[in-house]
Amino acid sequence: MKTLYKKVSRQLERIDFEALWPGFHPYPFALYDSTYAVLDGRLISRPDNFRGNTTVVFEGRQIAIWNVSYDLPEDEEQFASKLVHEMFHAFQMERKETRFPNDLLLAGTDLTPEYLALKAEEYRCLTRPGGLPRFRALRERRRALNPGCIREELLAETAEGMAQYIELCALGQLAGDSGRTGGENRAADGRRAENRAADRRRDEDKAADRRRDEDKAADGQRAKDKAAGGRRDGERLQAALAECASRLADPGLLPDSRRCAYDSGSLLLFAARREGLTLFHDIGGESRSVYDILLPQIPQADCPVSLDGEMLAPWARVLSDRTAQREQLIRAFLQEAHTTVNGCFRICGYDPMNLWREGNRLYSTSFLALAEETGNIITLTGRALLQMLPGSPDTVLAYSTAIPDT
Repeated sequence: MKTLYKKVSRQLERIDFEALWPGFHPYPFALYDSTYAVLDGRLISRPDNFRGNTTVVFEGRQIAIWNVSYDLPEDEEQFASKLVHEMFHAFQMERKETRFPNDLLLAGTDLTPEYLALKAEEYRCLTRPGGLPRFRALRERRRALNPGCIREELLAETAEGMAQYIELCALGQLAGDSGRTGGENRAADGRRAENRAADRRRDEDKAADRRRDEDKAADGQRAKDKAAGGRRDGERLQAALAECASRLADPGLLPDSRRCAYDSGSLLLFAARREGLTLFHDIGGESRSVYDILLPQIPQADCPVSLDGEMLAPWARVLSDRTAQREQLIRAFLQEAHTTVNGCFRICGYDPMNLWREGNRLYSTSFLALAEETGNIITLTGRALLQMLPGSPDTVLAYSTAIPDT
């Protein structure tokens, strides 16, 4: 891990953080596994509050953390950009950001085929040149259908979509770098100076001609290198944006509002940048979502969309299939050996990417923290099934945990 830490640190040194967002700067980061962590280049025991890939306060500092045993990006450039994502969350915390979604409310929202049909068309607009006016019209129509759900979605786009936008911009910076070190440039400069001196000693006139030819060739090569770097930057960034669009086109993913928010938020910001809209604002001093900040800058447009039975039928199947799959998982869990504890608890910690709610049952596959009425905190790891108080996003009436095989 120490070797990986050094390699990723070198990539992070190449990034211009201020160019990503005004005031943004590097933060300390830690890589960790189930036993150890590397922070500031030193190996330490894994702290108890290192969970997931996120930002935490450790030893009085806001730092970014990454679990290398759970998720290892494909190369050092991508790894560095992922850490920039978590560093941006550290920046948000440092700036007293308040625009975070209530994931438990989002998980408990009842969706309709109409809502998903509009959402699918809305997302398609994000990759079309000049598509923002139609995007706005569709989103406002969807907001009228379910204002509460949209509010949490927009906050998720703000918190996570912005961080992914910064991540992808950082990846673009890294991919566009020529990769030559200062030492290699200095050595090349020295060799050119020696050659020019030798040329002058042999024949001043011929050397001058040769230097002109060399300079012309060098200028051409520099232009080629710059273009190649720009193409590499553009190609890698465009590939990443295509992956975002591809995920948003997956019907099975569309009901998962939080997962979608990473991609929809970042694509919205790239579309806004492409159209010359003002993105930057005072993080910590702004209460509006990123979308609502952009909204006055997007022209209004008519958006006739006929939500007939033929258009809604596929989304009705998506929702019914999801419900059937979840109910099957619940039945399978209850058929296994498990323990159940009744009482009154409040969810005070969770992994938002690994939980869902179906009716009054919440299922988690990662970890949960439950607060008892006495203030004692119960930590659940692995699979857990919660019986929720109807109408409450966080009040638990009972929890069941799987008994491990012996």
